[in-house]
Amino acid sequence: MCSLSPLMNEVIANPKITLLTWTEVESLSGSAGNFTVKLRKKPRYVHDNCTGCGRCSRVCPVLVENEFNCGYMDKKAISLRFSQSVPKIYCIDPDYCLQFKGETCGKCAEACKSGAIDFSQKEEIIELNVGAVIVATGFEEYNASQKPQYGYGIFKNVMTQMELARMLGINGPTKGTLVRPSDFSLNPDAVSSTGTCVVKVP
Repeated sequence: MCSLSPLMNEVIANPKITLLTWTEVESLSGSAGNFTVKLRKKPRYVHDNCTGCGRCSRVCPVLVENEFNCGYMDKKAISLRFSQSVPKIYCIDPDYCLQFKGETCGKCAEACKSGAIDFSQKEEIIELNVGAVIVATGFEEYNASQKPQYGYGIFKNVMTQMELARMLGINGPTKGTLVRPSDFSLNPDAVSSTGTCVVKVP
């Protein structure tokens, strides 16, 4: 994030760039110089006037798995994708939000001073005509359990380099404190005796 955050903020501040987040490419047709792109913009259930204050997340009663922190249960049903996300707008996960499950909650809407919460938001289809398309698909982390000789997925204290990086991150699940994953112990003797092994698969 030390490298990416400044670049992401430059992109959102550039008046010549339109940044569409929480959006997927539905279809692409045409040829070089004349492409038609159909985009599906998913609802955040939070309007752009969100100030990113975090009041909504603090009052949300539902803890969910945090993909950014390698699956730790340290995220709420309304949250930022990650702490330095751009734009800094909170998003409700309808799969976990009590309001979408038919229960009465609405605590986030009550806590929001700017009235940004909107449970009625719908998907939008956006169609653009563009001259060029750059495909950057990203990556998926290798499943280290496919290398059983390293013990990942067998022993609780074996972790991947990505999981270690998130644990050591100041915005990670342990706020940068190195602990034993099996029980979050800080006992150095316990750590040295059982060993915390990091798997780095080439």
